Amino acid sequence: MGAKKETGDWMDPLEAQDHSLSMQEQLEDSDQVPWRGDYDALLSEGWDWYDGPDWNRWRLAAYVAWASCPADRRQPATYDEFARLVGWGGAQQLRKYRNLFPQLDQMVRENLLEPLFARRARVLETLCALAEEPDYKTFKDRELFLKLTRLYQPSQDVNLTARAITADQVAQAEAQARAELDEWAPEFGGEEEDREAFQEYDAEAQDCAEPDEDSDADLE
Repeated sequence: MGAKKETGDWMDPLEAQDHSLSMQEQLEDSDQVPWRGDYDALLSEGWDWYDGPDWNRWRLAAYVAWASCPADRRQPATYDEFARLVGWGGAQQLRKYRNLFPQLDQMVRENLLEPLFARRARVLETLCALAEEPDYKTFKDRELFLKLTRLYQPSQDVNLTARAITADQVAQAEAQARAELDEWAPEFGGEEEDREAFQEYDAEAQDCAEPDEDSDADLE
């Protein structure tokens, strides 16, 4: 991945190396680089995953140091401005290096999280102290503490997995129901016979329900 001259022509390897070293000197001589300390630390590290030329590695270290700053405190402010600061053509060329070496953005993420991890012991200590307070105002602290220690799990946090029923499953269920109905069918008569049997049963039931006039007369 080479560099271009101001005319738009590509530099040969020696020209690209000289240009890179010149841009590195300008960066390191500048007093407008607030992330200089992180840059120096990264540059002194050994990267076993990097297989590019040594004279280009400083740019990658500069990117990690710059991107590890909070977005509202980055100088320069944009990816394009940073890319031009280190001698790249713009943000597009920087994106190519980020795609070529995904370890760069992984390092950025780790650097951004490092201050959080450095404070986690004090945060947990404060959480424990508040959770121990017998005060209704610290209820949320106790709840969080019990959740973290897995001693409490609200019922609404239980995940219920809903399974979608497909058309094939519906058809299969209908076929099974028909098969079971066919097995029961021989125990009964046909539709007409069933209707007649029901009518006879219904008539007998009504006869039993009507009062016997002779019996009532006897009672009188």
